[in-house]
Amino acid sequence: PKRFSSQLVRNPMFCCFCGSACDKDDRDDSKAAPPVAAPEDPASEIIDVKSPAASDIIPAVPPKEVDCGSAASQVRDAFAAGRPFEAQRLLNECGGEKALLEADNIANIQATVSTLGELRQQLATAKAQAQTSGGGWTNKEWNDMKMWYTYGKRTGKVEVIADLILDVSPLSLWVMIREFDLAHLWLPNVMESQLQKDFAGQNELYQLVGSPVVPGFAETESLQDRTYCDVLDEWGSAVVLVEAPALDASTYRDVDLPAPTRGRKRMKQYIRNQMIPLSTHKSCLTLFLKLDTPFYWLPDALVGKIANLICNKFSQKINECNKGWETSEFKRRLDSGPRAAYYDEIRRRIEAKLQRDTLC
Repeated sequence: PKRFSSQLVRNPMFCCFCGSACDKDDRDDSKAAPPVAAPEDPASEIIDVKSPAASDIIPAVPPKEVDCGSAASQVRDAFAAGRPFEAQRLLNECGGEKALLEADNIANIQATVSTLGELRQQLATAKAQAQTSGGGWTNKEWNDMKMWYTYGKRTGKVEVIADLILDVSPLSLWVMIREFDLAHLWLPNVMESQLQKDFAGQNELYQLVGSPVVPGFAETESLQDRTYCDVLDEWGSAVVLVEAPALDASTYRDVDLPAPTRGRKRMKQYIRNQMIPLSTHKSCLTLFLKLDTPFYWLPDALVGKIANLICNKFSQKINECNKGWETSEFKRRLDSGPRAAYYDEIRRRIEAKLQRDTLC
């Protein structure tokens, strides 16, 4: 598949932050820590939410009768709705119908499922290494936020994980994440977010322009290849996977990319965000991202302060945006925008997830 193939070829357990095997040079200059066994259920170690085991790539769901004669149409519908586990389940049950589907769509479904399957293992490993001396990760905790970060002085690469507990309804939070052309209303330091290409299967390419994270630094530009995954029935969450073109790329997936603006620094971002409904008015948002930055040899204390600043601003901006929800463009799009039917399905599955939680 075009978005994930290079990472998968290099290492079947590639890093969910940087899309590579995370060589020693990508981290700090300290000696790499020995491998740490990941917990069976990493999410439950961080916040009190009900989550499946990390090894459950295709979770068990009640069997459904499938008419393999119409399997191609069913797979297309699941793929278009951003439901990779459901699409893969249908492919598994009606393997003979695969020839009726577009090869690129099948490859994208399989690659997305593989990436999701690796996601929690990668998070668990990073969080476990933060508990090990010399593991390269630093852990910080506050009232409604837990954060882990690492920084490679020679490469400028930064990895950040944060668990945020937000007083925002799960549906509202997902609408904010999904309507990404409005990202400047809630995403810290984003001044512009412009759609470059709308691909099939809840997948879009955006260009972002950002203000300096720290005064005196340059403005930034970045490109995000965003895939939105509804895994509420299987995992009880929704996930966005973000890939990025190479820093010097002029084309990406047959799209001509705009040239970098003079005076701005282009950044390469790999992001995995997971929204977990906790109640009708509360959500957990897990942020995990890797940035290829042009900033080298920064003091560790400064890196920690920048990471803390980003996460705090992230939480504050979302809460501020949510306060004006009833009169917002987000609310209008939820009710009557082109994705209104999609959001109705997301609402139904969020309610079902919360109902299952009350029965457990």
